[in-house]
Amino acid sequence: MAFYGIDLGTTYASVALAHRGVARMIPLESGGVTLASTVLLDGSDPSQPSVIVGRRAPIAWRDRCASLGCAPPRVALVRGSKNHLAVTHSVAGGPPWSLGAMDLYSTDIGALVLRALRSWVERTPGLAPIDGVVVTHPQRLRNRERRAVAQSVSLAGLPSVAMLPEPDAAAWAYGMGQRFGSRGARFMVFDFGGGTLDVTILRREGGGGAPTLEALASYGVQLGGLGVDELLRERLLERYADAARAPGLGLHEVDEASREALLSVAEGVKIQLNQHATLDANPMARVASRTLALRTEGGASLPPAVVRVTLGELARWTEELTERAVDCAEEALSRAGLGWSGLDEVLLVGGSSWLYPVQARLRALRGAGAVRIFDDADDPLNPACAVAAGAALYAERCFTDGGKAAADYHGVIPDALGVRAREADPARPGERREALAVLVPALTKVPFEGRRVFRKRGGARVLPIDVLEGATLSEATPLGRFEVALDEGLADGSPVEVILRVGRDGVLSLELRDPRSGSSRSVTLTDAEGLYADDEMDARRAFLAGVTLDAGA
Repeated sequence: MAFYGIDLGTTYASVALAHRGVARMIPLESGGVTLASTVLLDGSDPSQPSVIVGRRAPIAWRDRCASLGCAPPRVALVRGSKNHLAVTHSVAGGPPWSLGAMDLYSTDIGALVLRALRSWVERTPGLAPIDGVVVTHPQRLRNRERRAVAQSVSLAGLPSVAMLPEPDAAAWAYGMGQRFGSRGARFMVFDFGGGTLDVTILRREGGGGAPTLEALASYGVQLGGLGVDELLRERLLERYADAARAPGLGLHEVDEASREALLSVAEGVKIQLNQHATLDANPMARVASRTLALRTEGGASLPPAVVRVTLGELARWTEELTERAVDCAEEALSRAGLGWSGLDEVLLVGGSSWLYPVQARLRALRGAGAVRIFDDADDPLNPACAVAAGAALYAERCFTDGGKAAADYHGVIPDALGVRAREADPARPGERREALAVLVPALTKVPFEGRRVFRKRGGARVLPIDVLEGATLSEATPLGRFEVALDEGLADGSPVEVILRVGRDGVLSLELRDPRSGSSRSVTLTDAEGLYADDEMDARRAFLAGVTLDAGA
């Protein structure tokens, strides 16, 4: 049986398959290991909506804009949809995106990217059919957002077997290697992608048997390479306006094709300036130049002009982003009770980890020799590969017949989990107030089972239990409502034990138990904002299955 690992990234996605402890990256666009998570939605023919997934999507968008002189009607280009997970309302610059008669959200866009990855696997000679997938997600996602990713997997028609936080997947790949031998180590996974930065601190214990990996703490923020591209686009336009003698030219004054072209140029300049910059004697003097020819919103051609940017300039422009990234790493260290000197190594993964200013700051804090980035394209710890490779190794270890335990891993949940309850109000004696009763504390190792006994209030047979994620009621995110049918004989004031379980993959389950009789009730989540109900899932699955998809060749 073949279980694949998938990194469903904000800007790029990848897929891998492991065999006997060795991960193999599946070749995707242009023979590389990634597929751009950019999607062109074309509803111009309502009877046959179509999509393009990958690097060709923005090219097709620019061509259509140029030919029409404006943004084409009923056609949309979607970037960074993962930044809007579990959002099912209108967002400026985000969802919904229309495709024919259907409004799509991040869950649907994720399904289209996953369907494109599936097509690459199915078209690659010699690959076994997909029996299951382990799909990764940012560590910072709360349970509702993780479940939205799971819905994307289902809508894509993929058999899901597990989900895994992205830095945990990279840690799995790293910790299973032989670089530490039998010795223990503490290391940081610094996973800096297109839209999110996740930092996890881990401890590896050696010994005579299989090594043990334990997550000590984690922290994440919404920060990534897409933001760098957008900032650099603005600076490139400023340089172009000066060179073309068009002072004050802003993004809103150039046409849609020019705005999209500028974003692609910005990404290319960023990569050219940063990749392998550590090999240069004076990296900050690196220069990238491009010839730009733009058009105004009214269709007038602007003169071509050459713009140049140095790495030193980019470093100054992104100084705030770099410091936010360092702050995120130091928050994870603080939660683990460590300083930089307490780490043996720092593993850089994710496409944005190539940013030289970020690498330089981390090396200054921990030491150059301890900050590792594996730049060999065929290395499973390459920033573009590590997450998918780790997910594939995890899949082989846990689900493939004959898989051998190369490591034992325990992750942590980033936020506390609890239920809404009423408790005595210390400010008003004799009165009660609503509160969050925490059953699973933040940074708890998984799997875990939290228990607490409450008193039933009222005579209703069906007891609604609101499950929330967060430390306090005021800042907690609702995960949904469990409707539990109680025994008819359970009187008002009777004790009820609530058991909240968190699986190794972060999936929640809830059980209610009568401590006196031992009888229990298992329940399922029936209400969660931002998720599709079963009938909506069926309708969207049918619609997406009928969409013509071009994933490239």
